[in-house]
Amino acid sequence: MTARGGFTLLELAVVLVIAGIVATIVLPRLDLGAVRLDAAERQVSLMIAAGQQRALTRQHDIHLRFDVAGSRLLMHEDPDNDGEVDPGEREDAIPLEEGVVFGRAAASVGPPGAAPVSFREDSRDLPTLTFHRSGSASQAGGFYMAREDGVSEPGQVRALMVERATGRVVRYFNDEEGKWQRHTGG
Repeated sequence: MTARGGFTLLELAVVLVIAGIVATIVLPRLDLGAVRLDAAERQVSLMIAAGQQRALTRQHDIHLRFDVAGSRLLMHEDPDNDGEVDPGEREDAIPLEEGVVFGRAAASVGPPGAAPVSFREDSRDLPTLTFHRSGSASQAGGFYMAREDGVSEPGQVRALMVERATGRVVRYFNDEEGKWQRHTGG
């Protein structure tokens, strides 16, 4: 008796039909806007942590500029600590996840205040958070992130606050009643 080495065409067709049925049931329920907002929140939190880490390891200022209009974060390594992007200094642009913007849509005012980003503006007129070589932040403040389509249902707008002394990010979400709650999970 010989072992069978593959699938028949009929078996493959049955599997494809079942996969198609499952996809038609699951896909309409998948909210890509929420998934993108989650991804953007993680991405920006990681960029803030990376900026702080670079300031500590490279022993010079790292500026994080929030380009609200361009929906991106600019990370500037500033070896001479003058706050300006000089020739030869690195500045990376990190776009937000597609469909996500800095702002709070129609959500109530939360911990960062009324503006999309509460950090003071720099000489380029962009809200800026600076990490010093000690790892501390230049100021306490925060920002909102929302879906570009303006959906502001519970959980669809996020607020992130940065503590000045530690540079730690504290995350908030809008609950079912429209109140801001501190995120305690991972």
